[in-house]
Order: sequence, then C-alpha cells, then structure tokens
Amino acid sequence: MEDHDVAALAFFLLEDMSWGGVLNQAILNRFGVGLDDYILNHVIKPRRGSVFVIPEEISAVPRLILGIIPKWDGGMDDEERSFKKCLWGMLEKADSAGVSSIAFPALGLRNKDYPFRKAARLAMGVFSSYPYQNLREVVIVCKSSEIFDAYDQ
Repeated sequence: MEDHDVAALAFFLLEDMSWGGVLNQAILNRFGVGLDDYILNHVIKPRRGSVFVIPEEISAVPRLILGIIPKWDGGMDDEERSFKKCLWGMLEKADSAGVSSIAFPALGLRNKDYPFRKAARLAMGVFSSYPYQNLREVVIVCKSSEIFDAYDQ
C-alpha cells in the first residue's frame, strides 16, 4: 500500500488484536514498537466496528486508521454489520481529521477469512453511500486481478 501516495492508510485487526497478515506485519515493521505500544496501551477491550486514529507522533503522513473487525464466521453472526460500521467509522475519522485520501486493503482470500466478493460488495456499498466532505480519494489496494474484478463491478 505504500506505493500509493495517500494521506492515510487503513488497516484492520481482529478483536484478539493479532498482527497476522502480510500487510499488518509490514505496517508494524515500518512504524515499529511505538505503534504496538500505543495499541496495547490505548485500545483496551476492542469491540468489533471500533475505529482508532493513531496519533501523529507515531505517523503523521500517512495517518494510520485502525479498524477492529470480527473474524468471519460464515456471516451468521454480525460480521457484515460490524464490517460496514467499521468502514463507515474509518471514513468518518479520516474525513474529520482533514485527510484528503485514504488507502484500504481489499479483504479476501485468507485476509481475516472474509469472502472477497462479499467484502467487496459490502465495502463498495459503504464507499458509494458515504457523504464525503474533506476526503476526496479512496484507494482500494488489491493483490490479485480476481480481487480487483470483484471491486470493479
């Protein structure tokens, strides 16, 4: 996601706060122990759908926006609602922080176990209905043409 010139990077952690996944590991490696310490000390008992803007002392540009999502459990719980709430909250936090552009990772294919077509449909629904103010560009970073095609429908 660093190849994109954006003002903010969105990333997701599961409720158990595990740093699994290539993107999360890259973010942790780049921003280091300060990011991990901040999350451990300030994100207490995270709830699905919660959103946190990481302070500028840790990352001014790009701003980091963390969303807490549930592990996909077949969609029989409230995963869809929580995912949409999380995305909406991330857009709100970015917009209110004056961020003009943000990059989101496309969920799917082993990313938090979300089915990528469903994640794409849910995300695009949120992105198309959000009442943008300061935020002018939303970039969805896809790691395969199959995922890109799901978001391009």
